Amino acid sequence: MAKISTYPIINPPLLTDILIGSDVANSNVTKNFAIEDILELLSDYYAAVGTGTAGYVLTSNGAGIAPTWQAGSGGSFVPYTGATTNVNLGANAIAAQNVESSFVEVYESLYIGSDCDINLNGDEGNAGDILLSQGFAVAPIWQTQSTFFANAVLTLPTYASNAAALAGGLVQGQLYASAAGVVSIVL
Repeated sequence: MAKISTYPIINPPLLTDILIGSDVANSNVTKNFAIEDILELLSDYYAAVGTGTAGYVLTSNGAGIAPTWQAGSGGSFVPYTGATTNVNLGANAIAAQNVESSFVEVYESLYIGSDCDINLNGDEGNAGDILLSQGFAVAPIWQTQSTFFANAVLTLPTYASNAAALAGGLVQGQLYASAAGVVSIVL
């Protein structure tokens, strides 16, 4: 059987076209679903839930219970309080100003705006400083670039030539220095 990605694309699809899926109520047996049947299912769902009112939010009432529209808190944010475990926002994000917390965990990306200060116990560092980790459970520090690079001394083995580096045990892609201090890559 060919891979699904190799089949031609129908554009535009018709309501009578069929999609393939799994019947979760029947041991995930593979079944066909007509687009029109899926749309009818969604239509029935939205008819039961309703479209809501401006400013209202769709609120879960627990597993197996239809969600309902409830008045929002005002503004454009959905309130969330009482979390005692992780909260997964999926593809959404949190935007905040003046965040003060003893612990903020970021899993993928942390975006910091151009007008944002990073303040470490009252110290915002100086232009060009580097934020340096001190290891697990120890607060990071600001360090000047010159201090950082002076402490990050790179010691390379010394060889007279590429052949000597290979004979000495280095492999392709590793660095070595000549007696004159020229850095080279083993080829």
